[in-house]
Order: sequence, then C-alpha cells, then structure tokens
Amino acid sequence: MKNKNIIGEKIAFYRNELRLKRPTFITKLNDMLGSKYSPQALYSWETGKAMPPADLLPPLAKLLNISILQLYSDAEIQETDELLDKIDLLTEQVEKLEKEVDRLKKENYKLEGKLEASNSILQDMIENYKKK
Repeated sequence: MKNKNIIGEKIAFYRNELRLKRPTFITKLNDMLGSKYSPQALYSWETGKAMPPADLLPPLAKLLNISILQLYSDAEIQETDELLDKIDLLTEQVEKLEKEVDRLKKENYKLEGKLEASNSILQDMIENYKKK
C-alpha cells in the first residue's frame, strides 16, 4: 500500500531530524498516550510493513513537530495547494464579475430612467400634436 510507505518514510525522516532513536521516540509517544507501543511497531511503520492506527497520526505528528498533512506525500500537499490557489483565483474572478454586474445594473437603472423620461416627453408631444 502506497500510503504505508509514504507515512512510514515521513515518520522516519522527521524522527531522524529530531535525532531520536526508535526506543527514545517510542517511549516519548507511549508517555504522551499512556500506551505500550514497541520500537518494533515503530520499525514496522517506518518500513511500510504496517500502518500506524489512524488515531495515532495526530499524536505522531505532534511528537514529530509537523502537521498531519506533512505525514502524507508532497504530491498530495502540492495538489491541495494548487486547488487552494485555483479557489483563490476563482474567488477573485467571481468578485470582479459581481462588481461588473453591479456596475451594469446601475447603468441599466440610469438608462431605464432616461427611457422613461423620453417616453413621457414623447407622450406629451403626441398629446400636444393631437390638440392642434
């Protein structure tokens, strides 16, 4: 399973960044959770032989000083960032379109007023012509 390797590699990488040996790291995790995980369990997670339980991911991320998202592949994070960028761009475009719609509504309102005034003047002219 691809995610086992990705998460395991990230756990190993960030654990090494913290310069923590497996026994020390697992002791800190167990102290944090009140659990009894072994260094062998950590080894199996890091090598992709097993996946840490889902409820363990937040404490693992906290102990590694990273976000849960960082436990997943860079590609997934990049895709998320790209989607967020697209959302921002689309939001800007929607805001511009809303402003343009408002401007056109105001312009339409003015033109309707001018048309109404023109109709009134034209009706008055027709009435005056009929009277003559």
